[in-house]
Amino acid sequence: MSHFAVFAKIFVGSYFGKGIGLTKGNLTGHLSKLEEAGYVKIEKTFRGKLPHTICQLSQKGRKAFETYRQQMQQFIDSTSVSDKSTFDNFTPQDS
Repeated sequence: MSHFAVFAKIFVGSYFGKGIGLTKGNLTGHLSKLEEAGYVKIEKTFRGKLPHTICQLSQKGRKAFETYRQQMQQFIDSTSVSDKSTFDNFTPQDS
């Protein structure tokens, strides 16, 4: 969810799927799961003869994303290195 939940409204198309490294089929599958869970609302229409899909976060989705964002921020804050001596004995390994 984190790749696209940042946007309250998004247009699902090839430019978006390419931007996050998903095929249209993968993206559709992920969005269907999120819709089943009640996190997004999907509206399929046509613009002329071309299909047009709009995906929108639901209230439940917005709340879940905000909770996720707060948890990630807490994790980042708790793992920040304030004492550089943590890395004194670190030696990178060559691959």
